[in-house]
This record gives sequence, C-alpha cells and structure tokens, in this order.
Amino acid sequence: MKMVRKGSPAKFYITGGVALFYALSFPLYEPYHFIVFAVVLVLVFLASGALFKGKKMFVPVEPEKPKEEPKKEPEKPEKSHTGDPEVDKIIDEGREYLKKLRAADDAIPDETLSEDITRMERASADIFRYIADHPEKAQQIRKFMNYYLPTTMKLLNSYQRLSAQNVKGENITSTLFNIAGMMHTVADAFEKQLDSLYAEEAMDISADITVFETLLKQEGFVEEEKQQEQKEITEPVCNGRRRSIVEREMMARCGTYCGVCAWKDRIHCLGCQGQKGEMFFGPCDKALCCMEKGYEHCGLCPEMPCEKLRDLFRDPDHGDQGARLRNLRNWAAGSYVYEKLR
Repeated sequence: MKMVRKGSPAKFYITGGVALFYALSFPLYEPYHFIVFAVVLVLVFLASGALFKGKKMFVPVEPEKPKEEPKKEPEKPEKSHTGDPEVDKIIDEGREYLKKLRAADDAIPDETLSEDITRMERASADIFRYIADHPEKAQQIRKFMNYYLPTTMKLLNSYQRLSAQNVKGENITSTLFNIAGMMHTVADAFEKQLDSLYAEEAMDISADITVFETLLKQEGFVEEEKQQEQKEITEPVCNGRRRSIVEREMMARCGTYCGVCAWKDRIHCLGCQGQKGEMFFGPCDKALCCMEKGYEHCGLCPEMPCEKLRDLFRDPDHGDQGARLRNLRNWAAGSYVYEKLR
C-alpha cells in the first residue's frame, strides 16, 4: 500500500463560477479585456487549489515483475567442414586438445613451462589450420594426434597434480624437473611437425628456383660463379649449420655427399659415382635414373624433385629436413658445397 492525494474538484467549480460571473459583469470586446480575464482565472484556479487540496488515501501497489532476461542458447562448439568426416574428426579433436593445453597453461604458474606450453598451443593451432586447408595432409599428423598430444597432456596433468602437493620430496621434485625439461623438447617437436607439413611445398619452390636459375644462366643473364677450390674447408652458414666445399667425384646423385660417409672406408665404397649406382645396399634407383638421363646429379634434372626423390626425402629413417634438396640446388647453381644430413 502507498499513500496518494486525490485532488479536489472544487477548484474547477470555483474557477468556472468566477469565469461566468466575470463574463456577465465586465466587458470583453477589447484585447486587454481578455488578457485581464485570463490572469484573473489563473489566479482564482491557483488560490482555490491551495485551499482545497483534496483527500489523502491509500491504494494497493502491485509488485513490479522482474524483467525476464532472454535465455542464452548454449554455445555450440565450432565444427569443421572439410568434406571428409575423418579429417573433420581430427580437427575437432585437435581443438579440444587446444582447450586442454590452454587450461593447463592457466593452471601452471611456472613461467618457463608456460612459455613452452604457449609454443605448443601456437604450433598446434597452426597445424590444425593447415590441415583444414589441406585435408589430404591429415595422414601426416596421425602420430601427432594419437601419441604426441595425449602423452603431452598426460605429463602436464601429472605436473599439475604433483605440484599441488604441500610436501614435495625428492621423487616429486625430480619428476617435476624432468617434466618441465621435457616440455621444452616437446615444444620443439611440435614446431618441427608444423614445419614438416611445408616440406613438399618447399621442395617445389626450391625446384622452381633451381630451374629458373639454370635457365637464366643458359641465356647468359647470370654470370657463372667462379669455381671454388675443391678441398675440405668449412664455412659458417645460416640456421647454425655448417657446409663444406666438396670433392665433386664424391657427390651422390641424390644430394648426399659420400665424402663424409662412415661406411666409405669400412667397406671400401667408391661413392655413388664410383660405384655407378651399384651401392653396398643394392642398386640405387635414383642413381640409375640419373645416369640413364646423362646428368651428373638430380639437381640438373628438370623434373627435380621427382617422386623417387620425394619418397627419399620423406623416408622416416633417412629423411633429411630438406638438406639433400638444398645441396642439389647449390650444386645446380655451381656452388659445390654440402650440408651434412641430419
């Protein structure tokens, strides 16, 4: 209930009566007559309103209804649509792992470990974006999905659980130290996994560069580089690797340099060129193909990198992170240096 004042109608009656009396008693044919008439009525209305204020009374008050907020629909997780259900499943699972990595990053206070987790997040996010744009490459991240990510999360969960213990003995402290150290290696591995997805594209670009440079030299638009002395000296190169000037007769046709092979002296191997493709492990199809076409090495072949070389570059045991391809490109350009395979 609340109290309100109900206005009295008396002021209206009094003002009406005065208006009638004034109209009958005074002239109203000049403009100022009407002005005086209006002023009189206003004064009478205000005075009567002050005298007759009306009655106070209580009236019930209806409670205000609370405003209903619009119901928010639960956010639906973003789904991938590559056209391949298996690839979509991989990407969706990957996004779930990204959420878990982010949660682990928020929960772990160690700044150094947090930096490594952030590196893993960024590399993983880039990997899944790449797979979304190139679904045909999904097979290349099977191990990453089935082992690397689950094992990483298992270790991070263990780190959170152990670091929450109030008393940390030697075993817990040692385990935490080992996990933190391992995460730096894992972050490196994640970034290398991302880089490996671009290996084929890098090979194609390098091959285009090699062919382009060769054509420019053949047309006389590029001066031939001076022949460098063929002796074993080393010079620093980018990315922390070292390259050496090679003996051309020890150049393998696939981009390997036989001069540093550990088996050469043990089994008296003459190298790829000296053995004419008949290697200690059997006939080398890359060497035989190159010899058949009359090239000193595969870098001079316009089809480089062919499928044979691609299979070699991608080989899990003998892959080289692009070192062979860079060697072939340098040799084709007249720079007889080599990058040791990793």
